[in-house]
Amino acid sequence: MLVFPSLCRREILDTEQFGQVDAEAMSVYRRALGYFAADRVWIAALVALIGVSICVGLLETWPLAVLIDSVLTGQPKGDWVHALFLSILPADKAGQVVGCCHGNLASGYPTVGRAA
Repeated sequence: MLVFPSLCRREILDTEQFGQVDAEAMSVYRRALGYFAADRVWIAALVALIGVSICVGLLETWPLAVLIDSVLTGQPKGDWVHALFLSILPADKAGQVVGCCHGNLASGYPTVGRAA
């Protein structure tokens, strides 16, 4: 018993028909995108801001990672990201803890718990 008998018909699997559908669909998309030609700069700016937002979202967790991996452990990590974050902070452990906690709170990612 065939689950999708309509997919097994010969005319649906014809490659020439698929080529025509793709050309027709592309002309529809080309026409639709033509309406946004005047706003091309704004759309590019918004796509760039989405990329910046993703990068900032990825950076939100680093203060907590630096706090756990480099400040609170006996053997700190020595990679460039930890060194970059620690270069901004004071040399003593208390200042580093306060700085990392402040970085977590400023990024909207609290260390103790999330406010509802």
